[in-house]
Amino acid sequence: MIRKLIVLGIFCAFVSGLAAQQKLADSLSLAIKKLDRKAGNRKDTSFVRLLNECANAYSFFNQDSCQLLANRAYRLAQTLNYTKGQGEALQIIGISLYSKGEIDQALETLDQAVQTSDAAGDLAGQALATRRIGAVYGYLSKQNKAINYFMKALLIEQQLKNPQGICVCFNNLGVSFRHLKQYQKSNEYLFQGLAIAKKEGFANELALIHTNLGLNFLEQDQYKKALEYIPTAIEINTRLTRISFLARDYHAMGLAYRKLNNPEKARVYFQKSLEYAERSKNLNIQALVKVNLAEMSLESGNVQSALSLAESSFKIANDNQRLEEAQQAADVLYKIYKRQGNFAKSLEFKEINTEFKDSLFNQENERRLAELEAGFEFEQREKELKLQQERRDLISEKRIQQQRWWTAILILALLLSGATIYFTQRSRQTKDRALQQLNAKTEEISRQQAELEQKNTELEELNSVKTRIFSIVSQDLRKPLSLLQDILKLVNEGDYSNEEFKALIPQLAKNVSTTNYLVENLLSWAHSQLEGVQVQRESFDLQNLALESISQLKSQARDKAVELAYDSVPISLTVFADKEMVGLVLKNLIDNALKFSPQGKRVSVQHEVKLEEVILSIKDQGGGISRERMSKLFDKVSSTPGTRNEKGVGLGLILCKDFIEKNGGRIWAHSDSGSGATFYFSLPRSA
Repeated sequence: MIRKLIVLGIFCAFVSGLAAQQKLADSLSLAIKKLDRKAGNRKDTSFVRLLNECANAYSFFNQDSCQLLANRAYRLAQTLNYTKGQGEALQIIGISLYSKGEIDQALETLDQAVQTSDAAGDLAGQALATRRIGAVYGYLSKQNKAINYFMKALLIEQQLKNPQGICVCFNNLGVSFRHLKQYQKSNEYLFQGLAIAKKEGFANELALIHTNLGLNFLEQDQYKKALEYIPTAIEINTRLTRISFLARDYHAMGLAYRKLNNPEKARVYFQKSLEYAERSKNLNIQALVKVNLAEMSLESGNVQSALSLAESSFKIANDNQRLEEAQQAADVLYKIYKRQGNFAKSLEFKEINTEFKDSLFNQENERRLAELEAGFEFEQREKELKLQQERRDLISEKRIQQQRWWTAILILALLLSGATIYFTQRSRQTKDRALQQLNAKTEEISRQQAELEQKNTELEELNSVKTRIFSIVSQDLRKPLSLLQDILKLVNEGDYSNEEFKALIPQLAKNVSTTNYLVENLLSWAHSQLEGVQVQRESFDLQNLALESISQLKSQARDKAVELAYDSVPISLTVFADKEMVGLVLKNLIDNALKFSPQGKRVSVQHEVKLEEVILSIKDQGGGISRERMSKLFDKVSSTPGTRNEKGVGLGLILCKDFIEKNGGRIWAHSDSGSGATFYFSLPRSA
């Protein structure tokens, strides 16, 4: 939760107060209008700079005006062949696109800004654009990429000897390493930035770094240490009248005093934070403060006040997709309704709390994987640098050796021509041996590099498999087990009567059945990916296997009042494949068709015999599949609720594709939205 306090993130280094920015933008806009009346000034590079400056000012509060002005600056700079102006305009457009949530386009535009600034020889512009790309990746929680870009920006700023740019980079690196929970490294960068900010008198950076150091110590449970830094940030931000920053800093103070068991001071700071958050319309801080005040009210026995605050916090967080704050508020509401005896509402918020907790668990797994990836990439860079250094040493050694040879040859030539011939021959032999040794070393280095690249590829593949497994376990397996555990705990504590528990048994049974189905699929797929599956091919009748699968799922079809039938004329369909794998594919596809079939509809299985293959199809009469989902159907773990909100396992179709392709077949689907879907797979006929 503490990490969420950086509401404006790394971009805070560029903000100097919303009101001041709006006043500046309006003033510049007026200057542009005046110059627009004078045609001669429109095609001047100074006019491009004015447009960019005005667009940058608008970027803090009016993205439409910002983009209009920046696009105009870019077009005029192109006409004037003013490359530096183009780079500046692209930077502003990129930040505006990011503010509007168009992330991919923003990154593409900022990358173009880096290249354009580089072409113009504008190192300052290149550093700023690189830093802003890092900031975007930081917001996306891709801290390893963010760190790479901040390091690149730092190298450029150091080349420029720009103390403010260096200071900002140190702050940004400190924030990124904190998100990776590498607090020692984070503090190293922050303290380096703090030393520069103090020496140069950079007020903005001083406030930011003091806040970030305070947050570092808060996350490490060093609350008194945090209180040594945050008050300085408050003093500076009060002087600069930055109310959104004050909302964040006062909230951090409230957290520190709450952890130090001083509720009176904590409540005072939380109230100040809420006041500034409402003035600056900072919804994130509002949600954070209200949920903390709700917890404190509940602890003191003021249930009604706790309920009002928690409901308000949950609405703000949920509406703005703030998972951590919404989960915390849902947990408080669960406790409040449980204390009031409203078990229906209590269970509802318990389920919401579990769902959000699972999503946060998944995000934490992704963060840990990103940290491992960052460490691996750092190790790779070190090895690459070592290899490059070895190559340089070999080349240097070769040159020195050649110089020694020629010196010896010249000296010997002055002494005696006959001796020269003798020693020249010997020198050639020595040279040949040295070259052979050099070639052997070069080949060994090349071999090591090839092995390194191969290991890198294998690690990336394993990381991909692990990421998918983490995603499936956290999204589909962990949730029903957690919910079952919570309900059993509530029954054990006497919150539910035996009659109420019996009413929940059918739903619990479905959850257990779905979970068991997931485990079967997950084990099969994980074994296939991590250890490799030995395909045991044999000749068997595909139609008989399909009829067995239909028979096994008849009760499920009856339960939904869906007709399930084999529609083709009986015929021998002998195929050559792994029978167990194909059986699992049939079960998944028929189960999927039943899941999306409304009551009273029909699921039909048919076959088609070709010269060298047999094609089986499973058709349902559900709502169909959208074109967007169709393109990712077989290569992305995802799950969509069925017609009765049946929980999907998110893995079945990937498993089907994997098993069918291992048996030399194909799998595909066809659907028109609103008229059902048909899944096809083919298998080679038996010889």
